[in-house]
Amino acid sequence: MIFISLLYFFSNFVFSQNVDAVLEENVIGIKKSFTYIKGNDVKFGNDLRKKYRIKFVIKNDTDTDITAVVFRYSLKIGIKKEGNTFYTIPFFSSSFRVSKLKKSSVKNVYVYEINNLINEIKKYVNLGYAPSSINVDLMREPKKNQDFYFYSKEFPVYQIK
Repeated sequence: MIFISLLYFFSNFVFSQNVDAVLEENVIGIKKSFTYIKGNDVKFGNDLRKKYRIKFVIKNDTDTDITAVVFRYSLKIGIKKEGNTFYTIPFFSSSFRVSKLKKSSVKNVYVYEINNLINEIKKYVNLGYAPSSINVDLMREPKKNQDFYFYSKEFPVYQIK
């Protein structure tokens, strides 16, 4: 964890590109319009049918435009049993491309695969595990004369009975 923190710390100085992941939950879904608000955790249960998404906020803090950047992300689950916490291998892995990010601008990218993790979490609950978190890892693919950029964030998970 210390290595990841140091890597994140130094990569901000080298690239001046900041990334944040924000969990959002659907509060209103009317025909063709959905409304999401910022959430702090994922809640699930038999009667609860909330929809979630992750918003990646990508900021370009440089004085030049950034072009053709590819980000790869993965989603995995933290589970507990008998006081021990385990992390699964990533259930979902994909990528997105930011074709152009103007200087001193921000781009939001939305990922909806987090909803598919609820069924995976329920499988582990049926086997006697307790869900603890959903972990999101994001990496910017390296380009010539650039190293990669890595970001990780964890969101708590709670079961509602």
